[in-house]
Amino acid sequence: MVATRLATTILAFSAAALIAVAPAAAQEDGGPDTLEVTKVSAGKKLNIRTRPSLKATILGGAPTGTMLKNMGCKTGSEGRWCNVELDGKIKGWSFGDYLKEAAAAAPPAPVEAAAPPAKPAAYATGKLPCSRYNADPTKECEYGVLRYGPGKARLMVLWPDSTRRMFGVYEKAVSSASGKVEVTAAADGTLTFTLNAVGMATERYTVPADVITPK
Repeated sequence: MVATRLATTILAFSAAALIAVAPAAAQEDGGPDTLEVTKVSAGKKLNIRTRPSLKATILGGAPTGTMLKNMGCKTGSEGRWCNVELDGKIKGWSFGDYLKEAAAAAPPAPVEAAAPPAKPAAYATGKLPCSRYNADPTKECEYGVLRYGPGKARLMVLWPDSTRRMFGVYEKAVSSASGKVEVTAAADGTLTFTLNAVGMATERYTVPADVITPK
């Protein structure tokens, strides 16, 4: 920081000394980083020349509204000229009366974070009766339920042999990637999920209805 201030002070002192010794020399200033072409008639362009002179060769032109990179301006006998660059291709001098400081670009709109996925309202675990085949002895399978709302849940079942099953429950509809599911409601307030799939033994799971939708 001290070195930067020192350098700035030296440059300012040198510029002042140059003007004092040679008052006829052109005065230079940096100006804004970006200049906008203005007041040029429709269908016409502001000339970009090889030198800061109306007699210099024309390299190209820019219509009103064009943004030009500013590499410094200075005032001479013909007026104020700015050393500009157009699209990184054309570099030259344009008459300052047709240039103005470009409006500051609007800050980018804040990026809104995506809404987080819906979180389950509750998580319940326990054991439920489970069986394979009609004559297969009923076993106890561990289960876990993620409840997302009334009648909307995901039931995960783990057999004693580590076989896993997952059921999606939406109101009265139940689905499973493992096969077709039928649901039977009993008077005792339980739901029986019957899972059928080609080449797979029929499986049954009896679940208390209030596990899916608490009373």
